[in-house]
Amino acid sequence: YLFIKSQPTILFPLLLLVFSQVIIGVIAVLSPSLATEILAIDLLDAGPALVLPAGFGAVIGVLGVTSLLRKKVRKKKIISFGLFLSAVSLLSIATVVPFLDNLRALVAMGIAFLLGIGLVSLIVPVQTLLQEKTPEDKRGRVFGVLGFAVTLASILPVLLTATIADILGVNFILGIIAIIIGAVWIYSLREPYEIFSYNRT
Repeated sequence: YLFIKSQPTILFPLLLLVFSQVIIGVIAVLSPSLATEILAIDLLDAGPALVLPAGFGAVIGVLGVTSLLRKKVRKKKIISFGLFLSAVSLLSIATVVPFLDNLRALVAMGIAFLLGIGLVSLIVPVQTLLQEKTPEDKRGRVFGVLGFAVTLASILPVLLTATIADILGVNFILGIIAIIIGAVWIYSLREPYEIFSYNRT
């Protein structure tokens, strides 16, 4: 813990990974309500309408991000893009899709595809950065802390999300998540950005 705390180039990527995994967990919890309340489709159709496009987007995202990393594109740019695309995708689902009537499901599939790309564009370069910055003799322990932190941080949001969504609505929760991601994106545009202030990576 003291080692991670003393190394900003390890601490901040770790926090971003925990943040991204919590967001994914919350979206997974909301997906049944999202399908029935916002998309107005049968719960059994939630997989083909949301999960498959997001998964396909994630695959395309991995290929794209891998190619960009090989071309030495700065990880900061890829991470900022991932944050921006994720925020816009979730905000669109919360504010635009509910008013599209018969086109809801079709547009939501396209947005889920973009969300998959956005989340992968965030997770892959951040995880690569964490691996690069962590000394080999401490890598196992750092990633052990990451797994524990993800589990610990996910418990309360995942448990409370469904209840809050029942009270305030799925749109409200997705909107709040989008705003939080957007705030992180704005922070990522700062120079020097904390994660990258010790090395142009």
